Amino acid sequence: MVYQAYPPLSPPTHPLPPSAAPGSETGRGELRGMGPKAAPGGGGGPRLAVGVSVKVRPQQLGEGPSCVTVGPGTRVAVPGGDFSYGEHALGGSDQQRAFEALGLPLVGQLRAGFDCTLLVYGQTGSGKTYTMFGPEGSLTEASLEAAGGGGAAPPAWGLMPRVLLEMLALGRAVSGSRGRESLHASVIEIYQDSCYDLLNEKKPLKVGNSAPLVHSDSPEPNGRHLGPRAPVVQGINAKAALHGAHPPACQCMRCFEANKAKVAARIAKRDAAAAARGAGRRRSAGAGTSHETASASFKTVGEELWKIEEPQDVAKLSRLVEAHRSSRGHDLNERSSRSHCIVRVHFSQKKPGGGGLTTSRFLFADLAGSERIGRSGMVSGEGRLEATSINSSLTTLGKVINALVERRPHVPYRESTLTMLLRDSLAGRAAMRAVVCVSSGVYHAEESLCSLRYGGRLARVKSAPTRALASNAEGDASALRASLECLKAEMEDLEARGQGGCFGDVGVPSERRAYQNNRARFRKEQAAVASLKEEILEARAGGGGVARLAGLQQRLRRAEAEASNYHDILQRQEMIRGFWVPPSPAFAKKEAARQALEAKLRLLSL
Repeated sequence: MVYQAYPPLSPPTHPLPPSAAPGSETGRGELRGMGPKAAPGGGGGPRLAVGVSVKVRPQQLGEGPSCVTVGPGTRVAVPGGDFSYGEHALGGSDQQRAFEALGLPLVGQLRAGFDCTLLVYGQTGSGKTYTMFGPEGSLTEASLEAAGGGGAAPPAWGLMPRVLLEMLALGRAVSGSRGRESLHASVIEIYQDSCYDLLNEKKPLKVGNSAPLVHSDSPEPNGRHLGPRAPVVQGINAKAALHGAHPPACQCMRCFEANKAKVAARIAKRDAAAAARGAGRRRSAGAGTSHETASASFKTVGEELWKIEEPQDVAKLSRLVEAHRSSRGHDLNERSSRSHCIVRVHFSQKKPGGGGLTTSRFLFADLAGSERIGRSGMVSGEGRLEATSINSSLTTLGKVINALVERRPHVPYRESTLTMLLRDSLAGRAAMRAVVCVSSGVYHAEESLCSLRYGGRLARVKSAPTRALASNAEGDASALRASLECLKAEMEDLEARGQGGCFGDVGVPSERRAYQNNRARFRKEQAAVASLKEEILEARAGGGGVARLAGLQQRLRRAEAEASNYHDILQRQEMIRGFWVPPSPAFAKKEAARQALEAKLRLLSL
């Protein structure tokens, strides 16, 4: 992907809204009495402040009288603080109004070639998941049909599904371009600082460095070639496996500084050689930081990509997020999300009459709510671990925001998986908007004040949105296919040497057949569990009757028990020494790289 700095640009088909125009003050939210600071790294064009809005959840029983005052304008007042944001201050539960204010402006920027980010933050029970996705049980095909069909959004649907429906509607409305546009989506869950693929049975994912896609005949200023990057290896266990030495892809601060010094030394050596030849210094002063920026971009490796073609695909995607995302009830919320959820949408378009392929991305981040363990009742067990992990990652996000606002030389992105994946949005090329959700009850006054202060700091972060230029899709696809063929050959070689997962010397043929049959039955029961969860959601939304719902729930419990039973049997069989040799780490790494290359190829095909 090749990028061009945010100006100069020709006027896009969908221009940036006034709130995001260069030099506009309306796109900035800040604490009253605290002026904005200059953003770090000021090269390139103007840097735009993150647009922060406030959404106040309606008052509920047991929370006491309302303590949040909205208006006039964008003013929000709570006991102990008075805040003024430059975007929007919304009350009530009108999802269409929230979409028009918060999501619709970003749709135009996405179609104009800009990467976009929409982040939702707030304390537990403040309506974050309601704002991003919608209420429980509403994300179904039945609700889509009840809305009249034809792509009209059901009244209860949140920002993410409404954005996808709007993108599909605009694609159909543009004459001749329906076949030249594509939407793909992936869903990542960050649970206790580990990543899982919600579209692939919660498959564990690694976080790796993301190198920019460069065609083989294109200039490569940073010496980067097309191909997969090694996944990040972190933690004491990874170092212990190498007898105390840091692994090659270690991302700790010491290794980061050492790598940075090596890069600077290579640049100095090259420039000295060029100066000796009389060529002079050929690299600009900011080139060193551009290498650091490119190498510090993080992505998950090997997640599933779904193609979004019809409104029913949007309903299915949203329903899967609701069905498989980790949640738990506690004293402050009957169904509290226990993980951060990131939805990545890739929008590829090719203009009529030739030209290259342009790909822009929309990242939706529904953050788990901050909470006080004593008040939520999560004082022990798994619930306490989940709450501790959530609060720790949000604290790290706050440290990153403070470092960006105060222009510190080091920003601690690597201290949390969440901040690693949000790095491009916080200090990269994306046009970013954030929604701070607060509860209106006086019982939550202190948490609401903290959330608004958090949003005030985030509103002082600035980014430089850039527009993706058209690329040579045919050339990129050809290079990807060549890399994929080489990777498959390497994997076949590893399989021939027994590193792709195979039976050992122990066990007779009947035991091996039993193991294979158990694996097949385990996958079948897993698929049945996923299907039954979707059916239950549809039955609840469509009013299928108490008897049918009870029958589905009974079948779900039976399928979950069978899946757990086969899982335990497989574990016991694999624990027999010499019976089953699992795939080697090298093979697993190449398998993830293969999936990543195949996903890139799908993005290039319209």
